[in-house]
Amino acid sequence: MNQSPLRLKWALVLILAGGIARAADLATLPLNPGTYVLASYPRCEEAPLAAVVRFDGRSLAGPHDSNCRTEILERDGSTFRIRRGCRADGASQPSIPDEFVETVQVKSRTAIVLTPASGEPQNYALCPGFR
Repeated sequence: MNQSPLRLKWALVLILAGGIARAADLATLPLNPGTYVLASYPRCEEAPLAAVVRFDGRSLAGPHDSNCRTEILERDGSTFRIRRGCRADGASQPSIPDEFVETVQVKSRTAIVLTPASGEPQNYALCPGFR
């Protein structure tokens, strides 16, 4: 007779564990930290800053961004819809964070396709030798 409350407790534990696993699944992009450069540059070390995106293990950031936050809104396999918010680096006055939504397709732990909400897909690859 006491098995019913026990089963209910285990069912709740499993549901909560699934929710925590799902939240962890959405917590960060499965990428190696580092500097990613547009794949169209054969020698990534020579790419201009406009062709660079940094990943610190939690957030994506452009070359002049600081205090960035990346929030994963949705995941469909290896494709993530994210919201990024960053401040301009080096601004003499406090800046209002820029916030935008884009799609990241993770090709591998070292390669992504980044698609801005109103733009064309761009291929990026990890560049370990980038300055």
